[in-house]
Amino acid sequence: MNDDTYEEKFSASLTPLNVFVVGVSGVFLLIFLTTYLIAFTNLKEYIPGYSNDVTIRRKLMNVNTRLDSLQEVMTLKDEYLNNILQVAQGTVKRDANDYKRDSAKNYEGIKLSANADDAKLRKELESNENNYSLNVGSDVVTNDLKELLFFKPLAGIVTDKYKSTHNHYGIDIVAQKNEAVKATLSGTVLIANWTLETGYVIQLQHSNDIISVYKHNATLLKKVGDKVKVGEAIAIVGNSGEHSTGPHLHFEIWRKGEALNPAKYISF
Repeated sequence: MNDDTYEEKFSASLTPLNVFVVGVSGVFLLIFLTTYLIAFTNLKEYIPGYSNDVTIRRKLMNVNTRLDSLQEVMTLKDEYLNNILQVAQGTVKRDANDYKRDSAKNYEGIKLSANADDAKLRKELESNENNYSLNVGSDVVTNDLKELLFFKPLAGIVTDKYKSTHNHYGIDIVAQKNEAVKATLSGTVLIANWTLETGYVIQLQHSNDIISVYKHNATLLKKVGDKVKVGEAIAIVGNSGEHSTGPHLHFEIWRKGEALNPAKYISF
């Protein structure tokens, strides 16, 4: 009604049917608006449990890429470990074409007869065979080595002495962890590698045809061809190799193919 004239402006009869119709219409309108907002706006991302398809696809692609990379890395590691195992067991498979003769060449016609110089050298070596043989087990101190001052390669406790009769051509020295192994004389690194039985091995060539050998190291500090001075660190004591039963150094001295007793020249 108009407040000034009290004229009727609008009237409606309130009946149960009208209330029902208006209520149902309002509910449907609310459902429609809610559905529209969720389906066609970004408000759906704030609803707990509602996922974004684009974000999920991006994450899945990222995870799939990482899985492919990890699978490739694992495959390479498996092949590497398998190759190491075959080398350790001595079951390396050779290529079928290895050592295969070339059918285009006549191997039967090759003559392997020695020339005059080779025959002369062979005759000289055979006549002096004892001079070139490998001798071991010498406990005698060589006179021309008495004046040499051998440096102790490692300060520690001798656990196994030189026993040429038992094929033990050196001494075993136990020391503290991470102790440096030092060169007994000045010389040149002749061998610096790893073997299955003796682990990390370094061998030095010295003057007077002397060779010193250091086995079972944890790591090597020098490489082949390096010049080293007496007392210089060349390795770190360790427990590498199948023949090692604990951290120690196996030290040998050789001269002209003959194993010398290190205890005769060094005070351990």
